Amino acid sequence: MMKWPPIIENARLPMWMRLRDFVLTLLAWLVLLYLLRDMMTAGGYWVLDRFGIEHPVPPWPAGKILRDLAPFMGVVLLLVGWLAAFALVRWRRLIDTREALSQPDPLEPAVQADALGLSRTDGSALQDSRVMVVHLREDGTVSGVEPRGPDRPAG
Repeated sequence: MMKWPPIIENARLPMWMRLRDFVLTLLAWLVLLYLLRDMMTAGGYWVLDRFGIEHPVPPWPAGKILRDLAPFMGVVLLLVGWLAAFALVRWRRLIDTREALSQPDPLEPAVQADALGLSRTDGSALQDSRVMVVHLREDGTVSGVEPRGPDRPAG
């Protein structure tokens, strides 16, 4: 079962990853603003009308864009209401970090090797090697491990 909430620490992320995330987030917001440009324009004209400020004639017939956007706005309000209700109902669970912070003790290497059906030698090879080839039996259990890497060439 997944621990909730997930513990994500930015301190360990490389700078290129943070920069990539920032750029992709900015691009996503710019795409969203571009897709909603007509709605923002209509909202701007509506605000100007409500405050009685003179403005040029809108680029569409009066009331037509609001009539066209009404079903979309209904779906948006429904989804926002659903998300707010979900957050309120699950608020305690969403902010509770005790479950995510309390991790079990690590398995002993010998116990882990036995659970995987490995010899203790292959189990230690799994612990020590960064690159390896794992051979599986028909039933899905591990039949052997070949460590590979710069210090251990293939063959």
